[in-house]
Amino acid sequence: MCSAGGEEQREDIITETMDKLKNCHYYFNDKYNKDKEDRLIDQSELQSNALIMRKELEEQMKEEGIEEECDANIHSSQNKFKTVADSLKREMKQYYNQQLML
Repeated sequence: MCSAGGEEQREDIITETMDKLKNCHYYFNDKYNKDKEDRLIDQSELQSNALIMRKELEEQMKEEGIEEECDANIHSSQNKFKTVADSLKREMKQYYNQQLML
């Protein structure tokens, strides 16, 4: 089940995973004494690979219908909030009108 903050949570998990991969990669470079310039090049490669992986993940989510399910849950929650807000506004107006009559 997906909540309204699900997309942000997924992005946080992806970012955290990519950071772990970068740290592992830097550790490997340090261990085998590669040049600092190589690390910078590798980091740009990692960033481009991260973009590719993210696009692949988004495509996979679309194929599995997960993205549409999340969107549907978000819209249904928004509709519930609007309904509750409208009923509270009506009650507030009724109360206000009653107070004016007194």
